[in-house]
Amino acid sequence: MAKKKKQNIDLEQDRYGAFMSDNSFDLEVMYGREYLKTDMPFVVKYYRIDIIKTKVDELYDESKPADKKFFPPVKLNVMLEIEDGETKFLSENGIPRNDTGHLKFGVFQKELDEKKVEVSRGDYVSFNYSGENERFYEIDEADNINDTTSKTIAGYKPFYRLITATQVKEDVLPFIRGI
Repeated sequence: MAKKKKQNIDLEQDRYGAFMSDNSFDLEVMYGREYLKTDMPFVVKYYRIDIIKTKVDELYDESKPADKKFFPPVKLNVMLEIEDGETKFLSENGIPRNDTGHLKFGVFQKELDEKKVEVSRGDYVSFNYSGENERFYEIDEADNINDTTSKTIAGYKPFYRLITATQVKEDVLPFIRGI
């Protein structure tokens, strides 16, 4: 008599299929991306540093701002939040300098995949909130680990990244405008 083979059950995959399928996940992502394009038309320009063409110091393996080279900017549709700024002084009794706070934005992973963008710490983004002055931000947190429940739809799989950037002064990046 032939022995019956036991069928292995992938409990992890069965759990995913209980609440959401690939089709319903893709539909939710499509709706979210359409919402960002039509109702929340915020776009940031992402500037990735070209590490091959960037000149670095031999001793410290660092580069001066003027020596940094960039790939052409990529426009990303995002949901963003600009934190309130604070007044900082250049010295103890120095000139006050007002800045915006951190720029936080969420971007769909599918858009990053389609545009072949890998967001990294140390790269730059720009945003023109008022239409008068484009502000530049350096990425502090690239959110490369997205396997958390807060970034999923119904616990199914991750669908977006939350990126945090700090404003940089215009005099630090005058060369980026020439791209």
